[in-house]
Amino acid sequence: MEKPKLYVLQDPDTLEIKYVGITMKTLQERLNKHLLDVKNRSYLSPKKVEWFEELFKKDTIPIISLVSEFETLKECKDADGLILSVDALL
Repeated sequence: MEKPKLYVLQDPDTLEIKYVGITMKTLQERLNKHLLDVKNRSYLSPKKVEWFEELFKKDTIPIISLVSEFETLKECKDADGLILSVDALL
């Protein structure tokens, strides 16, 4: 079984981090799920859908990058919370 991973989605043009997430899957599997979710849209934030649609118009997709891999899901969630707290201060 895969270890929990903290990852980011980045804009391929600016490398700006647009999304921070956690997955137990491979990064490629998680990126594929994001791409499918955007097409379904039902439960996604409008901001995320808009960003993906802008990328699709340019015939590109987000870059998914590993931040860190953890032994436990709790460790991963704690790190995710810390990143989001720091981001809110910026």
